[in-house]
Amino acid sequence: MLVEAEKIWNLKDVIFLGASLDEKATRKNVPEFIRKFSVTFPVWLGAGPDDLAKLGMGEAVPDTAFLDQDGIIFARVRGEIRKAELEERLNWITGDRTAPAPQALVIHLDK
Repeated sequence: MLVEAEKIWNLKDVIFLGASLDEKATRKNVPEFIRKFSVTFPVWLGAGPDDLAKLGMGEAVPDTAFLDQDGIIFARVRGEIRKAELEERLNWITGDRTAPAPQALVIHLDK
């Protein structure tokens, strides 16, 4: 879903960035994953819990953060994001922002 969204939204100056939290033993599998799913946006290899903490993110995987032009996280979806949630946040940040902001935190994690 993110690969398809990036093809549309990069035309509106939206930048997608992936982060791989794989350990050294599994990191070697990331290039094949990128090829298999035709990921064209940059993927940060070797990110760890400390890196996520510096960004104010938790340890949930997946975790999608939406940053504004100033690099401030304005929304997050912890767990698997739904297409409607992705589109709502991207439409808001690229629009005139007169409508109320989307929900700042959505959680889709099993307890």
